[in-house]
Amino acid sequence: MGPAHYTDRVLPNTNSEGLVAAVDASLGATFRLFFKHPRAFLAAAAPLVAPMAVFAFLGGLLQWPSLVSQLANLSRLRTVSAAPAVYTVLLCCGSVIVGVLGVLWPWMEGALTYLAVERMHGRDAGARAAWRATRPQWGALWVNHAARLTAMGAAWTLVAIPVFTVVAASGAAGRGANAAIATVLLAVFCLPVALVGKGIVLVIGTLWSVAFPAAVAEGLNGFAALGRSVKLTRGSRMRMFWRSLLLIAVLGQLTLPGAAIQGIALLGAVGARGAAGPVAGMFVMYAFGAILQMLVFVFGRPITDIYYAASYLDLRQRQSAQPAPPSGTPLLASVAPIAAVTAAVSAPVPPPAPAPAMPPLPALARPPTPPATFALPPSPGAPRIPPL
Repeated sequence: MGPAHYTDRVLPNTNSEGLVAAVDASLGATFRLFFKHPRAFLAAAAPLVAPMAVFAFLGGLLQWPSLVSQLANLSRLRTVSAAPAVYTVLLCCGSVIVGVLGVLWPWMEGALTYLAVERMHGRDAGARAAWRATRPQWGALWVNHAARLTAMGAAWTLVAIPVFTVVAASGAAGRGANAAIATVLLAVFCLPVALVGKGIVLVIGTLWSVAFPAAVAEGLNGFAALGRSVKLTRGSRMRMFWRSLLLIAVLGQLTLPGAAIQGIALLGAVGARGAAGPVAGMFVMYAFGAILQMLVFVFGRPITDIYYAASYLDLRQRQSAQPAPPSGTPLLASVAPIAAVTAAVSAPVPPPAPAPAMPPLPALARPPTPPATFALPPSPGAPRIPPL
C-alpha cells in the first residue's frame, strides 16, 4: 500500500488550510497532551501494557522473601521455602504471556502513535479506531521493531561481553595483588570494545528514533521506514539525541521514588531480624513502591510514543523550510493535518519561471558621409591647387 493512499485513508485531510510551521515537540507539551486525553491513551495501551505491568508487580512481590533472605542471610522467614516454587510457576506462565503479547507490541505502539498524531491535529480519535487504522501496518511495524531490536541487541553484546569477561577473570584469578593488577589491565583493554558498543547503540537509537511514526503516517514498510527516519534526522541528529536523553532522564527520575521506597523496605526488613510485625509493615511499603514502579511503566509507554510522534512532525516541518512559528503558539492549534504535511513534502518543485526577454538594442547612428571634394587636374608645370 503506497504512502499517499494509506495517508489519505487513515489520516484524512479535512478542512486543511495549508501547512502551519509550528510543532511543539517539547517534553512539557507531551505531558500536557497526555494528561489532556489520558483515557484515550491508556485505553489504547491497556491491552498489552496492563497485563505486563500486573505480571511485573506480582513477580516483584513474590521476590520479596528471597531478597530479604539473601540480604540478611536469614532462615527464619517461613515464606522463603514456598516463594521459589510459586515464583517459578509465575515466571513460566508469565514468559508465555509476555511472548504472546510481545508479538503484538509493535501494533500497540503504532496505535499509540496514530492516536498521538490525530490528537495533535485536534481530531477526536479513539483507542479502537487507532488499533483498527494501524492493523494493515502490523507486519511493517513488526519488521521495524525486530530490526531495531536485532541491531541494538548486537550492539549491546559488544558492551556486555567485555563486562562478563572482566567479571569472570576476576573471579577465576582470586585475590592478591597480581590478580588485581591483571584484572585492571584486562578491564583497560576491554574498555574500548564496550565504548564502541555503547556508541553504536546511541547512533542506532538516534537514526531510527522516528521510524515508527514514519511507518504509521506515511504507510511505509519496515525497512523503508527505517530509511525514512535516517533521512528525517539528517541535520537534526544531535537534537534528537538530546531529546531522547532528556526523555530517558525524566522517566528514570520518575522511577526513583518507587525504587527508593523498595530499598528502604528491604533494609527495614533486614533490620527487623524476622519479627512478624515489622516485616509485614516493610512488605506493605515494598508493595507501595512496586505500585509506583508499575504506574511509571503504564504511563511511560504512551508518553514515549507521543514524544516521538511530535518529534517526527517537527522534523518534517523543519525539512519543509517553512518560516519560523511565532513564539508561544499552542500545540493543538498550530499543527496542520498530516496529509497537508505529506503533500507539502512530496509535491514536485515547479520549474523556475523563464527570465523576461531583453529589449533589442537601438541601432547605432552612423556619421554622415563627408562631401566629395573636387580639384582641377594639374597641368604640367602649374602650381598645385589645394582642394576646395
